[in-house]
Amino acid sequence: MRYAFQQLTTPAEPLVVVDAGATGGLHPRWTGLTPHRIVVAFDPDPRASVDSEGSGLVVVPKALGEEEGAQTLYLCRKPECSSLLEPNREILDLYPDKERFDIVDTLSVECVSLDFALRSQGIPRAHFIKIDTQGYALPILRGADKTLTNVIGVEVELEFLEIYKGESLFHEVDAHLLGKGFQVYDIRRYFWRRETDRLWLRRKGQLVFADALYLRTPEALLSSEDCLEVLPRAFLIYVAYGFMDLADVLHHGCAKGGLLPSGTLREMEEFLRGQSAGLRWPRIPGMGRVARVLSNVTDRFQPTRFYFGTDERLGNRRPGRGAS
Repeated sequence: MRYAFQQLTTPAEPLVVVDAGATGGLHPRWTGLTPHRIVVAFDPDPRASVDSEGSGLVVVPKALGEEEGAQTLYLCRKPECSSLLEPNREILDLYPDKERFDIVDTLSVECVSLDFALRSQGIPRAHFIKIDTQGYALPILRGADKTLTNVIGVEVELEFLEIYKGESLFHEVDAHLLGKGFQVYDIRRYFWRRETDRLWLRRKGQLVFADALYLRTPEALLSSEDCLEVLPRAFLIYVAYGFMDLADVLHHGCAKGGLLPSGTLREMEEFLRGQSAGLRWPRIPGMGRVARVLSNVTDRFQPTRFYFGTDERLGNRRPGRGAS
């Protein structure tokens, strides 16, 4: 994904994205910002494949938590299921494909707080945090108390069932982030169905976990004392997730208050105009019925697995789509 406003961030002052649980690499929404961003990737699993397109990648092979010290990492058969918490067989054995949570080994790993880790890397602040650490989100957020004061958005995987022993569930992490001044903007839900010989095509199972997106509102950011640092990066983050309404409100507030240089404001305006061009469709009788038919056809072609999400993506932007 490429953007027409790359000058909003410069190599000297990049957008800093923290990726906690970095197996599989950075989401395509961020790759278009190369080289004007830094990714700080954390994953203590030696089997992890950390890949990020372009430059600006800092790999830290440590676990994140609330404080410094040694922790036991439970290595599961599927690396993406590994965690600092033990898988909860009482829950997992109720569902198919449970073998991916089998513990194949344990490993003593070094755990650090995000506040300490960024300071030791000489990185003064982070603008966005993504957490995919299998039930260990709340200790990471508690260890990022200072970092969170400057963070614009957080994407985090949260559980509704205790699939790892002793983990903090959705409501606890949600309360923590709301208390830090974030608002939830989107949730991508995942459901597991019980194992059965019957075929229940496109029927939900139980809501087990979700990817949730938390953002600071443009109104809150416009009152920031550090406008030149915060506002252009907030604009990039809003656009990366396709929240053009937030980007538009932010641009309008910046222009009205004279908070950013005229060149930056002009780039924002040109980008937003380009995004809105050609989006308006004329009203045609029967459009609603056609949309429902197409939706039903799409449902029929979905894989008949026990595990799926009904929400296609976080935000409004498909991976790989953007202004060129």
